[in-house]
Amino acid sequence: MPSNGHLPRGTTAQILAADDIREEEIDVPEWGCSVLIRTFTRRQVSDMTKRATHRDRYTQKDVIDNAELEALTFVEGVADPKFTFEDYEQLQDKSISAMIRIVKAINNLSGLSEEAVQDAVKSDPERSDGEIRAFPVSRAKANKGAST
Repeated sequence: MPSNGHLPRGTTAQILAADDIREEEIDVPEWGCSVLIRTFTRRQVSDMTKRATHRDRYTQKDVIDNAELEALTFVEGVADPKFTFEDYEQLQDKSISAMIRIVKAINNLSGLSEEAVQDAVKSDPERSDGEIRAFPVSRAKANKGAST
């Protein structure tokens, strides 16, 4: 590391070639096993947000369906075993703390936790438009005591 405390400045080619998609094994004690999760690309985040956005028929405004976004986060973020949306629907009858643990871990690994998003917005005063959003884990679910 140079004396200025920063890594050397990269080139466009170096940055575009960087293998920056991380994977992490997380334990899910409720299920007696672990799952492999992975980070999202910016394109995936944008696509999932679009897929979870619907026009409110009363206000005619776009709203994000948090339940749908959470399902997309889970299905797209768990790399192994690979879950389908049908599997996710069946998981609705399983431990809520396991589901929260996994979604929170995916958000954290991807830099989409509420804290990470707030830090990003604070560090860039031009980004006060809320374009970057934490992917939701419903408050009611999060208060059930799950931890990552």
